[in-house]
Formats: sequence, structure tokens, C-alpha cells
Amino acid sequence: MTQHYLRPEELPFQAAERSHVTILFGGLTWKHEWMIQSVLRRSGLQCQRLPEPDRLAHEIGKEYCSSGLCNPAYFTVGNLIQYLRGLERTQSRQEIVRNYAFFTAGSGGPCRFGAYESEFRAALTAAGYNGFRVLTFQQDHGLNASSGQSGMTFSVDFGMDALHAFILGDLLNHLHRRLRPYEAHEGAAERTVEAIAAAVVRALENNPRFELSELAPQLLRPFLERHRASRAYRNSNT
Repeated sequence: MTQHYLRPEELPFQAAERSHVTILFGGLTWKHEWMIQSVLRRSGLQCQRLPEPDRLAHEIGKEYCSSGLCNPAYFTVGNLIQYLRGLERTQSRQEIVRNYAFFTAGSGGPCRFGAYESEFRAALTAAGYNGFRVLTFQQDHGLNASSGQSGMTFSVDFGMDALHAFILGDLLNHLHRRLRPYEAHEGAAERTVEAIAAAVVRALENNPRFELSELAPQLLRPFLERHRASRAYRNSNT
């Protein structure tokens, strides 16, 4: 009898778990990750950046992933498994699977990148974390992306914040590279960019969202107030 492939089962990420399930993410520059962390926190999610991957993380990724993947995939999944192993000092594997999830980008395009979500799940299962949740932001859906999980509901707010996070991360990364050749003291450029990034993160997390009706001409405001769908931004927690 032919046995067809089925996607491995994993626990759903439900809205009631948002207060105690920690979303792990990583694989980008620290500037981008600071920005993304602010977006997730602003959406009411508990989140944690993974440490900087090292050579051991690469070797772990090579051990548990299929051959022929891009090196960033090995570093990313190996770094995740290495971090989860560290959590086992204080938690059981069942608790880790229940209390953590990994957030990454996904795609339906022809590149191998579209299959990495499945590769991550297979590697986590092989490493002993069966059912560990992998949540994806599907890039091909743009601002209307969906994770398929009620605990991580994407909105226009979330999509715009994510877009801004990547743009700001790029700008900070570019600024860092432009400043470094001219620093008078070693590490001054990075410290300066860290201070700027911290200020941007505070602004992203604490500044209130605006409504289109607040910026529109007075004549149009009554109409916009009556039509909720016309709002430029919506709070993802409503």
C-alpha cells in the first residue's frame, strides 16, 4: 500500500497562548532583528532573538538537515537546535515544544527557500523536538500574509510594521558600514549605531498608531470615521 507524505503534525499556536509562548527568530543582522523584535512586541507577542550563530551551529545544521541546502539554512536551524538544547538545562523537551515556537519567512516561489519551512520541521523532529511549531510569514502574500495560527494573526498594521522594520534595518546596516572606516576609536561606530537602533526600537514600540481620518481633510473625516475599512492602519490586537 502506497503511503503518501503528510506534513508532520504540530501544536497550533492559539491566541490564548500569546502571553506565555515565546517566539524565537534569527538569521539576520542584529539591526534587523532589533527592529523585528519591536514589531512582535508591539503586536503583543513574547519574543526572543537567537544568539549569533557560530561554527558549531553550522555543524549541527549539517547533521540534521538534508544535504544541498544553502549555508544560511544550516546556520539558522543549527542555531535554533543549539539554543533549544541550552533550554533543556531547566526545561524538558515537552515543555520546550509547548512554550516556544520559531518564526521565519516563507515563500511559494521556485527557489529552494520555499522548502526550508519543511526542512526546519524535519530537522527539529530528527533532533528530538517533535511537534515544535514553525510559524511563517508568507512573503508572496504581501501585507495580507497569514500564519494560519490564531495566536499570530497578521494585519495591515503588522505588514506595514514589518516592512518598516526591514527598511530601517537596511538603513542602520548601511550607516554602520559607512561610519566604521572613519571611527577614531575602535567600536565607536557600532556603539553609535546601537544607540540609534535603541531609540528607533523605543519609538516603534511606544508610538501610537495613527488613523487615516486624523490626517485627512476635515471635510472627509466624517465619512472615514463611518467606514472602518478605510483606515490606513488597524491594531492587530483588535
